[in-house]
Amino acid sequence: NVACRTREKTKHSLITNGTTYVDTQFGELRILAAAHEKFPCGTVMEVNNGRGEVFTGIVLDTGGTMRQAWKNNTVWIDLAFSSQAEAAKAAVTSRNTTYNVKRYGW
Repeated sequence: NVACRTREKTKHSLITNGTTYVDTQFGELRILAAAHEKFPCGTVMEVNNGRGEVFTGIVLDTGGTMRQAWKNNTVWIDLAFSSQAEAAKAAVTSRNTTYNVKRYGW
């Protein structure tokens, strides 16, 4: 399960429900992890790493790495994948990614 409850107050499992979430305002979004101190649950942002397709994602998860980076004044966003193999195949890691926040939190 991801760290955040959905807008409907339900749990979302990456295994059972997948790596996307259907938002009533923005439609189908990729799930992102971020430091909730900076980007609260439900934050929607457009993501562009300059190499792949621009997509829109929603913050539904967090992690120690994201929280620690924020404490060091660094923004670190993680894109959810269904497996490590899928993440390696996508090869979307980038230090030059831009984010355009469309909505802060629910």
